Amino acid sequence: MEQNNKKSKINFIGNLFSLALTICYTFACGYMYFMQASQKIIDIEAGNLLFESDLPYHIKMAVVDDWYYSLTGLLYKFFYLLPASEVFVAGFLALITGATVYLTFRLLKLALTEMPKYIQMLLALALNFMMAAHVDFIHPQLYIGYQSGNLWHNSTYLVMRFLGVLTILLYMQLKDSYRTQLKWKDWLVFTVLLTLSTATKPNFVMVFLPVMAIYLVRDLVRKTPFSRVFLFALSVVPSFALMLIQSFVLFLDTDDSRVVIDPWYALGLRSENAKFAMVLSVAFPIVVLIFSIRNTLKNDVFLGAWIMFLFGWIEVVLFAETGARAAGGNFLWGYAFSIFVVNVTSVILLIKQMKGSIKQPFPRWVKNIYFLIACLLFGYQTYMGVLFFWNVVQGTSYWL
Repeated sequence: MEQNNKKSKINFIGNLFSLALTICYTFACGYMYFMQASQKIIDIEAGNLLFESDLPYHIKMAVVDDWYYSLTGLLYKFFYLLPASEVFVAGFLALITGATVYLTFRLLKLALTEMPKYIQMLLALALNFMMAAHVDFIHPQLYIGYQSGNLWHNSTYLVMRFLGVLTILLYMQLKDSYRTQLKWKDWLVFTVLLTLSTATKPNFVMVFLPVMAIYLVRDLVRKTPFSRVFLFALSVVPSFALMLIQSFVLFLDTDDSRVVIDPWYALGLRSENAKFAMVLSVAFPIVVLIFSIRNTLKNDVFLGAWIMFLFGWIEVVLFAETGARAAGGNFLWGYAFSIFVVNVTSVILLIKQMKGSIKQPFPRWVKNIYFLIACLLFGYQTYMGVLFFWNVVQGTSYWL
């Protein structure tokens, strides 16, 4: 009885602490987004910018220029009809950022059922900070030149990531059950989420839909009724239609912007050592993969995450934009999301291996070395994210 009371007390304090940290993080993001939204374009062009972000440009394009392809543009137009519009913009983005931490917690909760909730929440918060394993002689900046699933300067990515994680959560519930029963309400919600994420930024579906397509084809081979596969596949039709409209706005309606094949251009935009920076950006999941290839191949979730990463990597390595959008590196956003996903699944796989629920064919000493390296990398990459956030929330340049 006394031991149970002690455990309950620890869980209560842990839950309270993790909740307080998440709330503090959300409010800190709200302050930073408010400062970003308050920046004037004239200050940006004069180089007098402290809180660097794409947010002032996104607001200007939607509110002043009346040009946008993203759902967030419509939201900004609405917010700027209200008094204290920057407060509404910052509050919305802060809620989205905090909610993404909660959704990450939900992903962990699905897989790590026996772990206390406060540890799941702390891991979710850490995963929302994780950045590259910075090595100074490869690239002196802590962020620019690397790739990360976590960033705070692009509002459309923040919203897309939230909707993307929410879509994946629902997909994980439907991917098996749809073979025997697919409720129309679930199908409709899934379709709407896919469409909304595409409306915000098309990059999520560009890395997610190939995974979904591969698994649907596999289900057909495994004798899943064609009618069910076809019905589930119909959920992507609105997203494809929307991407066609977006491509017209972004490319066909302009004189100089095009998509071209230009290997390594996007990754090398701000990095002198793009290939090394690429490895350091996913150092932790790569180590987990090296020691867990068999476990990864046998599990749909782990394998799906790496297939998503592969498609994100192919897109960002091969494709680039020309003209006015050439410097944007816009194929990076899907790749960034896939980095976030493989970080989450790698944490789940590592913890399951450490707890012994997933076996490994290695001697104990090899496993101990692997666990040590993986945990050190996870801790270091989380620390780099916290360090970077601590600086940028105070207005330090992203080029720190």
